[in-house]
Amino acid sequence: MKNQNIRYCFRSTKVLVFALCSLFCAVSSFGQDVHFSNFNYAPAMVNPAQAGFFPGHYRWAGLYRSQWSSVPVDYQTLAGGFDMKLRPGFLADGNLLGAGLFLFQDQAGDASLSNGMVAFQTAFHKLLNDELSLSAGVHASLHHRKADASAVTWESQYNGDQFDPSLFSGESFSSQNGNYISAGAGLQLSYQHADTRSNYSIGLSSYHLNSPVFTFYDDTDVKIKQRINLLLLLTRQVNQTLDAHFNFLFSTQGPYREILTEGLLRKHFSLSAGNAIELIGGVGMRWQDAIYPNIGLKINNTEAGFSYDINFSEWKKASLRKGGPEFFIRHVLWKVEPPAEFKPCPIF
Repeated sequence: MKNQNIRYCFRSTKVLVFALCSLFCAVSSFGQDVHFSNFNYAPAMVNPAQAGFFPGHYRWAGLYRSQWSSVPVDYQTLAGGFDMKLRPGFLADGNLLGAGLFLFQDQAGDASLSNGMVAFQTAFHKLLNDELSLSAGVHASLHHRKADASAVTWESQYNGDQFDPSLFSGESFSSQNGNYISAGAGLQLSYQHADTRSNYSIGLSSYHLNSPVFTFYDDTDVKIKQRINLLLLLTRQVNQTLDAHFNFLFSTQGPYREILTEGLLRKHFSLSAGNAIELIGGVGMRWQDAIYPNIGLKINNTEAGFSYDINFSEWKKASLRKGGPEFFIRHVLWKVEPPAEFKPCPIF
């Protein structure tokens, strides 16, 4: 069985690598998307192949992030979503579909620059054997961006002695709001050990594949830069009541790069159904920017937690090391499957 699994893993990895390389070659990078420290709780932002891929049948998740409140360009970010498993009759046993709807709202700065998003994702999960699965997902989203230019001051409004708001700024905006549609796709290879809680996933995704255009000026050459994510999720069961997690995310979008790593421990205080309690804690790092300790609690199917970014980059001079708090919550619901056979009581 182990040799068979190794062959499956090797063959599946070759397929995944080929597909990922094809996806990389298809992408040409041309503004930076938002990010969360607890990226594992924002599947819509990371990889559409994760839609419907979780233990359970229905999943709700939400995140709130307040960033750089000590400087005048603070960010407020709110995201939430729902996804589910689907088992249509035309699929072979063990294979399934996932679908999800996600919402996002971000606002920043004196001009109240905001970005709202409604996204739909769907994924197909192919069971390769008892422990391996290959997932492919697609993403479609509608974005709305707006800003209040009247709240912004310009250098041309300085009269040589003081700021004079009555002076013409010299700036002209054709629009202060607009919409665009974005498309994305992703792949993920996952392994779940048959006898333990150990599991491993590697995936790659790309967003803004259609290179959408958005600008506050009449400039059709301004394209939203395509973003590529490489995601690695590792869970190792240490003993009966302790798991170790290592999460890695590499994102690139135009000239920007972001690398996040997390090391977490999960302590199971109770494993009994209906009375399961888990405590999660650890530390993450956004390379060359911040570290973020986090802690969470899971009771049965509901998990909530908190992290706090502490800047150590040059930005710490403005942020006073106060990167900002981030809250997350996730709830998974299991439905009762109908019995294979149902015999009604006889009617007399």
